[in-house]
Amino acid sequence: MNAFNKINRRIGQYRHRKKTAFFFEQSLQLLFWAGAVFICLPFLYKIGKSDFIFRWLISITSLCLLLYFGVRKIIFPIFQLTIFRNQPSIDATALEIGQHFPSIKDEMSNAVQLLQQPENKENPFVLAAFDTIIQKIQKVDLLKSLSYKKLQKAALTALMTSIVAVASFSAFTPTYTNAVEMLLHPAREPASSAIKFIVEPGDIRIARGDAFKVSAKISSDFAGVPLLQIANHGKIVSTLELLANGTSGNFSYSMDNVSASFSYSVRAGKWESPTYFVEVIDLPEILQLQLYVKPPAYTGLTTDTLERNIGDASVLPGSVIKINIVPNKAVARANLIFSEETARAMQLVNAEFQSEFKVTKAVRYKIGLHDEHGLTNQSPIEYSISLEEDQYPLVEIDSPGKDMDLDESMEVALRILGEDDFGFSKLELAYQLIKNNARDTSALFLKKLDYKVLDNALLSSTVWDLTPLDIFPEDAVEYFVRLYDNDNVFGPKLATSKTYRLRLPSIQELFTESRAMQDEAGSSMEEVYEEARDIQEKIDNVLQNIRRNQDLKWEDEQAIKETLAQQNEMMEALEEVKENLEKMVDTLDKNDMLALETLEKYQELQELLEKIASPELQEMMQKMQDALQKMDPKQMQNELDDFQASQEEFIKNMEKTINLLKQLEAEQKLDEAIKLTEQMIDKQSEINKNVENDASDLQKQAEEQTGQSENLENIKQKLEELQQSAKELPQMKMPTESLTQAQEQANQLSEEMQEASENMQSGDQQKSQQSGQRVSQQLQQMQRSLSKTQEQMQQNQKSEVLQALKQSRRNILRLSKKQEQLSELSAKQNPTEYRDIAKQQQDLLSAMQRTGEQMYKLSEKSFFVPPQIGQKFGEAQQKMQSSINELENNRGGRSAQDQQKAMQALNGALSELQQAMQDMQGSSAGGSMLDQFLQQLQAMSQQQQGINQGTQQLGMQGQLTPSQQGQLQRLAAQQEALRRALEKMQAQKESGDLLGSLEKIGEEMREAAREMQSQQVNPKTIERQERILSRMLDAQKSVRKQEYSKKRQARTGKDYHALDPGNLPEESDSKKALLQRDLLRAMRANYSKDYKKLIQQYFDALTKELEMQNNE
Repeated sequence: MNAFNKINRRIGQYRHRKKTAFFFEQSLQLLFWAGAVFICLPFLYKIGKSDFIFRWLISITSLCLLLYFGVRKIIFPIFQLTIFRNQPSIDATALEIGQHFPSIKDEMSNAVQLLQQPENKENPFVLAAFDTIIQKIQKVDLLKSLSYKKLQKAALTALMTSIVAVASFSAFTPTYTNAVEMLLHPAREPASSAIKFIVEPGDIRIARGDAFKVSAKISSDFAGVPLLQIANHGKIVSTLELLANGTSGNFSYSMDNVSASFSYSVRAGKWESPTYFVEVIDLPEILQLQLYVKPPAYTGLTTDTLERNIGDASVLPGSVIKINIVPNKAVARANLIFSEETARAMQLVNAEFQSEFKVTKAVRYKIGLHDEHGLTNQSPIEYSISLEEDQYPLVEIDSPGKDMDLDESMEVALRILGEDDFGFSKLELAYQLIKNNARDTSALFLKKLDYKVLDNALLSSTVWDLTPLDIFPEDAVEYFVRLYDNDNVFGPKLATSKTYRLRLPSIQELFTESRAMQDEAGSSMEEVYEEARDIQEKIDNVLQNIRRNQDLKWEDEQAIKETLAQQNEMMEALEEVKENLEKMVDTLDKNDMLALETLEKYQELQELLEKIASPELQEMMQKMQDALQKMDPKQMQNELDDFQASQEEFIKNMEKTINLLKQLEAEQKLDEAIKLTEQMIDKQSEINKNVENDASDLQKQAEEQTGQSENLENIKQKLEELQQSAKELPQMKMPTESLTQAQEQANQLSEEMQEASENMQSGDQQKSQQSGQRVSQQLQQMQRSLSKTQEQMQQNQKSEVLQALKQSRRNILRLSKKQEQLSELSAKQNPTEYRDIAKQQQDLLSAMQRTGEQMYKLSEKSFFVPPQIGQKFGEAQQKMQSSINELENNRGGRSAQDQQKAMQALNGALSELQQAMQDMQGSSAGGSMLDQFLQQLQAMSQQQQGINQGTQQLGMQGQLTPSQQGQLQRLAAQQEALRRALEKMQAQKESGDLLGSLEKIGEEMREAAREMQSQQVNPKTIERQERILSRMLDAQKSVRKQEYSKKRQARTGKDYHALDPGNLPEESDSKKALLQRDLLRAMRANYSKDYKKLIQQYFDALTKELEMQNNE
């Protein structure tokens, strides 16, 4: 059966190949007949163009032939290959094959027929016969029996016909076109062969809104006007006359703003051109544009969404711009086209095209759209992206903000302010050293500073310690600060502050400056003193006139006004003197240029100036002004009397202040000599060391030694001035012997320095060392002599003043006791004794006045007499005089009250006196501040212990007698004086840290004194006083553990130069900085981008104008 299947398959292949050849043969025959008909079309057109029936006949005949031949030549062969693929049958096909092969004939057909019968499939004879046929067939190629001659003939004839048809069409294209038109549209009248239409542009596709122009060329003589027929969906909707173009037969017509598709043809009489189609399409356009600007991260700004359909933007460098567009129609692609002719494809996301790019420079861009027909958006808008300027930061050194001198602390408090629009990255302090007036330009030191930022404003506060820089007197440091913003796109921008200079002045410079200020203060106070005497004289004249005339005349009124104005000027002058002295003392104190005694005296002098320009005097001047306005002679006389008394006190205080200032000036000269000597000792030690270590540099050391000689001459001059001051101011108690000894040592030292300088100039190292050592020894001897002179002078002054204070203390104590006795007598209210008591009170008043006069004279010589004593004396004098008046009027009770108050005032004066004595004893010359504080604490502890014992004794007595009440009042005054002394110690600069634990004791002392004054002593008072004493003893233990050291190095050059303030800042620089600051603030404000752009342009214009002014 397998053999049978093989035969069937080979017969089937033969049958399929024969049908396929037949199909191609028929198709080529159809192509032949179609080509033949096509070739005949021009002839048919000649016949049928004027015969309507013939046109229809030809059109119908052509259609029928097309259907007939299509079915017969194409459809029927296709059916043979598909539907009837098994026909003819296998045995018929086998018989056909046998006819082509004589060796087979009908044997294969017969075998196939036998095997198709079921009963023969197992017949061995049939199978044997079939095997024989199989063997014959295997040797034969059945497909060779097929003939392809008809196929080849059909292909040749079809090819020849096609060639002729194409050639004919190329030669007679219009005719063929008309012929085809006739076949397709037999009802349409064809154009005359005598008229040829050339219509342009024919079929076309244009954009909506574009113009359309049709041109027609008619080849025959046509006298009429051709028409343009516009049709919509096959229906003519408009007929327009074509316009002649000037050339015969040429016509045209233009249409603007075409909005819809249409068809058109040209008609000339009864003839009409073919119909053409105009397709109107929409060009791609941007329907919606949206820009998003993401500023660089360092700005901290959020993404900004611009107004829709706005493609221009002004952005910061580093910003990322995202662009979203929505086209009006489906487009194939969209591109960003930049001004550099580079393009970037946009991505389609959800019907939107998107793209983003980072801006580092100004760019211009367009957006190109392309649809599926290859059309693009016409003349796309060009947008621009401009760059906003990230402003430079601003920085300034707000404090000190000027050139200044360094003091002994070698520290400068810096306060730095900065501004920027977005933030900061680094703040640096830059400085250079200037030694010997030479700047080291190669070394710029940088120090990173910490800072705080609030609302883009920078603040840095730091204390710059210059000690590690090893700065010597007359050296300087120039410094400025650098501020970097946080721009991480182009890198941080740098702003630099103004450059300032710090200079360490020499001792000589400081003393020279202080002397100038002292001289100015002395001259001012002399002028004030003379003006005060002049005012006193004017007041005396006015008072005489008022007493004589009992009226206030115009001349007197003018004199009073002038007096008040003059007094105001005097007060202002004194205030200026006080401020200058305070500034001078502060400078000298910071540089450790004054001895403690001299410093304390300056502080007392300032307090005295405060007292002179007291608020009471100001109030009195105001009362005079009020009385002047009221024009009341009696009131004016009273006010003038008070003012005259006050003016006398003012003049006395001015005399005292001037004398004390002169004494201070003289004593300060001794301080200067000691400080300069100490400086020379240090310098000489340095010279000796250099001579020993480097013999090749002796010439330089010789110059330094010569500078030492010049400094010594300054010291000798000061010593001569001191000798003169000792003669003019004997109250200084200057020990002339030790001062003379110091002068002799200075003269000897001059010769020794000269010898040392000569040895160094000659290059003799050994002799230079020996002479240098002798100079050092003699300098130290002179320094000891000067220090001894200062100690003796201070000791002499204190001894004299202390002796006088002790005598005054005895006098005041005696006066207080006597006043207490008189108070007790008056309290008995025995009128018969009032006269005698009044006489005793008058004697007591006179004695107190004598004591007060002694104290005043003493205060002119010394600072240790506190001015509060004079106030207490004044209160006591007033109450004593009042008590005398009360006794004369037989009012003993009131007199006793006034006497009691007078006693309290005397006790207050006694307390102030005791405090002054303690101050003198506690600040003995030569002791360290630590020892002085300890001694004062010990003395105060002993005094507190005595107060405690006295309070305890009186507290146990129950009801107190008047005498005991007086004792308690004195104890209260001592307690209050002790409290003030403690506060004064705490207020001193050096004692603040040492006595910090005693801060709360002052309040307890105040409360204890109040309870004692009001005679309300109770167990709580005793307990409070014990607590005070305990804390004072604990403080002594704490003080003993404290250490205090102070080191100072100095170096002196040969020449002294004033502080160089540098160039004054140009006005333009200041204006430019202000403009930049204002611009930064404007940019941080909540303005729109457009408004900020206008602001930027405005400030740019101002800056350019300022630069032009500078160039002019």
